[in-house]
Amino acid sequence: GVRHDLDIEFLHDYRVAIRRTRVLLKEAGSMLTAPHFRRFRDDFAWLGTMTSPVRDLDVHLQEYPHYVAWAGEQSAEALAPLRSLLREQRGMARRDLLAALASPRYRNLKSAWRRLLDNDDDGGWLESGGNRPVAELAPELIDVRRRKVIKRGGRLDADSPDEDFHALRKQCKRLRYLMECFGSQFEREAIRPQIRALKRLQDNLGEYQDLCVHIGE
Repeated sequence: GVRHDLDIEFLHDYRVAIRRTRVLLKEAGSMLTAPHFRRFRDDFAWLGTMTSPVRDLDVHLQEYPHYVAWAGEQSAEALAPLRSLLREQRGMARRDLLAALASPRYRNLKSAWRRLLDNDDDGGWLESGGNRPVAELAPELIDVRRRKVIKRGGRLDADSPDEDFHALRKQCKRLRYLMECFGSQFEREAIRPQIRALKRLQDNLGEYQDLCVHIGE
């Protein structure tokens, strides 16, 4: 879907999968040897970076009609060159993304990650890693993230810089991904409302961040 540009949601879902992987990798980093952890941390960060420009431009183009409506129909003709520029920039960013997906680095990342997950890489996992039950570990990991979200959110006010709101958004994403990943360890009636509330907060922060990016560009 991403390669053939069938729908912008394919790239969005792909980016979510990358972010979830990075969060879980960070939490499980103590179970991996240092070289393996650094390699996958850096490679998945690179992959996430390569997907960002296309996604940002997708959002710009998706919201463009709303911006024109806000500006007034009399501004539509004056803003037309902006839309053409966004499409041109998206085309260039997409070429870079396709080149990354066809690169040896990406192919090696996929094969090495699969070997690790299938336990075919004997040198990746530490013998001492993974000894604690998930039911015991998951609440601790989630609570650590929850405290970070509350602490960071409590520092914000009307004069806080845009970067601080974006940092809170990233913390919310990490918390949500952990809750979704380990959701089976909790009663559905208890965990689902928390995830929905967190998603609403994320959506609000996400819309704010998108507008900040639009203004900056």
